[in-house]
Amino acid sequence: MESTRETEQVQEQPKHHAPEPTVSNNESPFSDVSSYETLSIFDIANLFRERRYQKERCRKLRARLHSAQISAAITPRLVRTGEHARKALVEHFKQGDQANFVSVYNAIHDLREAYRTTWRTQAPRDDTGSAPSGLEDPGYSTSSSFLDKLPASSKADVLEFLHLVRTSPEFLADRIGSLSPPQLLALTCSNQVMNIHESVLPPPFRGRSQASSLKRASAFSSSLPDHVLDFERTDPLTVLLFNVFDLSQGPASPDASLRLDVWASTCAKLLVGSGSTYYRFISDLTIAWTASREWSVKPRLELCLMDILEKGAFLLECVDDPSTGFHQPSQAVDPLSTQVAEEFFERSVQDLLEVLDESNGGIPSGGLDLCNAILRNLEGRETRYRFREFFFLQWYFSKYLPKALIYPEVCQLPMLNRFIC
Repeated sequence: MESTRETEQVQEQPKHHAPEPTVSNNESPFSDVSSYETLSIFDIANLFRERRYQKERCRKLRARLHSAQISAAITPRLVRTGEHARKALVEHFKQGDQANFVSVYNAIHDLREAYRTTWRTQAPRDDTGSAPSGLEDPGYSTSSSFLDKLPASSKADVLEFLHLVRTSPEFLADRIGSLSPPQLLALTCSNQVMNIHESVLPPPFRGRSQASSLKRASAFSSSLPDHVLDFERTDPLTVLLFNVFDLSQGPASPDASLRLDVWASTCAKLLVGSGSTYYRFISDLTIAWTASREWSVKPRLELCLMDILEKGAFLLECVDDPSTGFHQPSQAVDPLSTQVAEEFFERSVQDLLEVLDESNGGIPSGGLDLCNAILRNLEGRETRYRFREFFFLQWYFSKYLPKALIYPEVCQLPMLNRFIC
């Protein structure tokens, strides 16, 4: 009986079947080939060509970016070189020196044509969007720089030197401080390619040093075409100030701030314990600094000087000489020492000071930024006082401002320059 019951209980228990297999999402896509579109050999070839086209397009864009970077670095050098040549052309035109005028004119045009020819041959062409033909175009390849051609040790030395020049005031102060006076003079004079000018006053009112200045100008004129064609390669100070820093983004860029901090600290280290030894170097450095910034007072100063020249024309009037019948300057009465002339000079000086008396407008912003940065790095009240005296009395009022008033082409006052010529 008990065996019969156990048999019945076993029979009453439900039967457990094995689970049916289910299709997983991770299953191979080839398990059900009918649900997928098949790729033909032509589709695969099109994908391959598309991929190769995208790679070629990226290579061309990288080449264009490299060419744009080179152009951004070379263009400021071309502008500065052209500005030096423009000043030289003005000087030669006023002196009537046709030979040197033509020489400088041809030099700047040769430089410009060389730049354009190099750009046409090396710059990548515009992408037309067409699919590549499969052949490599050498015009799109980025040429390696000279650093890539140097041995590894030499390349490391060059990069370390550039790093020190860009970031180490101690290195710069030590090297500049070890220069002899002739070497220091050569360093500053290399940047001042137009330090000789002809006065706008006529010959009877020029100083005694005008003849010696003209001699130095004629000696310099023969070397100016070579200077233009050198393209700043022979100007060490220009290289240190402009070409080792990226100033294409303006005075607020990181490299411009780095340059200001490094050179302000360098000047401060040179001034400590040296007295006035490096005043001329810092003066030329400040002039180079102001060239990269616009002088905000320039339009008002230009109008003021034009008004002074127009009202002061009576000072250069000539009287008739009855013995010769020609117009000659009066020998009996000096027109510059009369009461009317003194009143005119006093009124003109007052008008000029009113133009310069504005919030930091009369002082070039570039020179003022450098001066303030140097003052922040100087220690000692007496040292800072002497540097302020040098900046305002010896540089601004004795060097920069007189040059702007007498030689308007130096500060790029085009209206006044045309008015004088």
